[in-house]
Amino acid sequence: MGKRGPKPKPKQMLKLSGSNWVNETRSGRNDEIEVDPGEPKMPTWVKGRRAKYQWRRLVKELMEIGVISVVDGEALARLCMTYVRYIDALEILTKEGDVFINSKGDPVRSPYSRVVEALNKDLIKLETEFGLTPSSRVRVPVTERKKKDVDKALKESYFA
Repeated sequence: MGKRGPKPKPKQMLKLSGSNWVNETRSGRNDEIEVDPGEPKMPTWVKGRRAKYQWRRLVKELMEIGVISVVDGEALARLCMTYVRYIDALEILTKEGDVFINSKGDPVRSPYSRVVEALNKDLIKLETEFGLTPSSRVRVPVTERKKKDVDKALKESYFA
């Protein structure tokens, strides 16, 4: 039987959010490995213009909020490559359609439809790990710098 309850928050996120659980021993995570935030190196197996663009875009955004470290490179690379495979499959599915007629004249679901579904599930899992979905973003604290940028953008857009 697996562990119950929500996934534990890393100490770095607890610190950013101002949580009292950072120094508490009852949290059961005194042995957690602490990793300093930093920019990971792009693995050599990240290929293609789309994947490299996604990498640069995500690293920039995740660095701004302080939730990425040098050891997150492989996970982020998997996210970028899965994204590219998802977009490629989605383009083929859009072009060829969701259903086709087989040799017997029966309508059959496109295999790309299943590929898109599977890749979508993988993407959601990977995006959740980095706080890139709306529900997971609620759990990722925003740094003071990011709050100021948002406030500034709101003021400029409403009062410009």
